Amino acid sequence: MRDVETQLGVTASVGISIPGVISPATGLVKNANSIALNRHAFDRDISALLGCEVWVENDANPPKPAVVGPASATAGVDPYG
Repeated sequence: MRDVETQLGVTASVGISIPGVISPATGLVKNANSIALNRHAFDRDISALLGCEVWVENDANPPKPAVVGPASATAGVDPYG
C-alpha cells in the first residue's frame, strides 16, 4: 500500500464492511453476528495495524460516496469495477 501511495502521491484509507456497527457512544462493535467482533475497537485496531485511516460500515448498508468517493477518485480507480 505504501508503494502505491508514494507512486500516486496520495494517502490511502481503507473501507471495511462488517456484520455489526461501531457504537458512537463507546467506539466498540455491537450487534455483530460474528460475536468475536463485539465489544472490540475494530476500526482502531485495524487502523493501527495498517497505519492508515480505516472506515467501517455495516455490511447491510450500501457504500457511502464519502467513503469510496474521494480515495477512489484521487487514485483514479472505479470502486465498482
